[in-house]
Amino acid sequence: TQSTWAPASAAAPATPSPAAPAAGSAAASAAAETASSSAQLAPCASCGTMTKTRCSGCKTVWYCSRECQVAHWAAHKKPCRKAQEEEEERRFIERFAMAMNFPGTLQLFKSADDAAIAFVHTYSLRCRHDALSAGKFLHGPCLPDGEMTRETLFLDFLVYCKAAAVAATRVHLFPENWSWAAMLAYAAGNARFELCRDDILSFWMPKLDMTSPPLRAIAETIYGCASTEGRETQAVAAIRARLESHAALRSDAKVFEDVGGIELWQTFWRDLRADYDDCEMASPS
Repeated sequence: TQSTWAPASAAAPATPSPAAPAAGSAAASAAAETASSSAQLAPCASCGTMTKTRCSGCKTVWYCSRECQVAHWAAHKKPCRKAQEEEEERRFIERFAMAMNFPGTLQLFKSADDAAIAFVHTYSLRCRHDALSAGKFLHGPCLPDGEMTRETLFLDFLVYCKAAAVAATRVHLFPENWSWAAMLAYAAGNARFELCRDDILSFWMPKLDMTSPPLRAIAETIYGCASTEGRETQAVAAIRARLESHAALRSDAKVFEDVGGIELWQTFWRDLRADYDDCEMASPS
C-alpha cells in the first residue's frame, strides 16, 4: 500500500526558500512525494515525530507531513538527488548485465588489448557495484575521499587478480593471447578510477555485439556475487586476509607466481597511480 503527499509546492510558504522545489517541476514531484512503509517506523527528519512515510525520490529520509518535507527540502535537496543518481546507475548496471546474458569469461573478446582493458574495467565496475549495493562494501577506487592510497589500491587489485587466477583453474577465463604485462600496464594508470555508466557507454557500447560478454558477469566469475551485506565472499576474504598479513608482500616472488610474476608487479607498483590529477580513464584505442 502506498500513500503520497501532495506536491510540496502546494503547501509551500508564500515566500519559499530558493532551494525549495518549484511548482510543477520534476524535482517537486520526485522529492516531495512520499511512500509509506508498514515495515519501518522512523523519526521525521524535520520534527522528529515517528512516521511511516518517506521521500519517494531517495527513499532514505522520513517525513510526517508535507509541511515538514517542504521545511527540510533545502537540507535534503542535494543528498536526495545524489541518492537518486546512484540508484539510477545501479539499475543501469543491472540492466547492462541482464541485456548481455553471456558466460563471464574474457575469451570472447576479440583482441588481446580489449581483454586486458576489460579485465581492469571489470575490477572498477565491481568496486562501483559493491559501493552501490545494499551492503555498501567500499574498496579499491570507491574508498571514501582521502582513504585510497597506492598501498590500498595495490593490495585490493592484487586480491582481484589472485581471485582471477583461482577462477581460471575452474573455468576458461583468460584467452590464449592473454598478457598480464599489457593488463598491468593499463591498470597502473586506470585502476584508480570507478567505472560508471558513461564509461560503459563510451568504451564498450560501440564494441558490443553478440560475442561480447557483460563486464559484471566476468567480475562475478572472478569475485563471486556482488556484496549485499557489506562483505566479500569467503574465498576472496581468505585471499585478502593472507595478503594483508604478509609482512614482506611486495618482495615475495611466490605471491606473484600465478599473476604474471614479481617483476611485472614491481613495475606495476612503480607506475601505479592513486591520485585524481587527471579525471578521465584512458579510452581503449
